Amino acid sequence: MMSLICCRRLIKGKIISDDCIKCKTCVRNCPADAINIESKSFDLDKCIGCWACINRCPKHAIKSTSREMNDIMINFSSAFESRLEPEIFM
Repeated sequence: MMSLICCRRLIKGKIISDDCIKCKTCVRNCPADAINIESKSFDLDKCIGCWACINRCPKHAIKSTSREMNDIMINFSSAFESRLEPEIFM
């Protein structure tokens, strides 16, 4: 049971920094309606851990509370930064 709680915090725990301009892009992209932008808080019971809020924020104001998850996402994102075009053989 304890590992389930830790895993939940790893995936779902997020904070909104002062860089937030309250554009509500995160709110519009959250499929679970788990973000209260006015109080800069997340409802972890509603959050499904999809990270749409983090991926869509134009100011990168939303981060995971877990350093490990931030490192994983940075490495994952950098691996796909440039689009690889298929080679065409004729």
